[in-house]
Amino acid sequence: MEQNHSRHLNCSRNRINRNARSEAERKKKETEESLFIKLFNFENFFEKLLTPT
Repeated sequence: MEQNHSRHLNCSRNRINRNARSEAERKKKETEESLFIKLFNFENFFEKLLTPT
């Protein structure tokens, strides 16, 4: 019985760790995408600023 309880705890702990990792990876990807968009907009701003009209 105790071994089954321990197995259940390990399974739950692994599931929580997987969810935490996938959440961290999702946030990292969102941050990278956000930074890329900001950089792209920043470059476009300066390109327009420096382009003679």
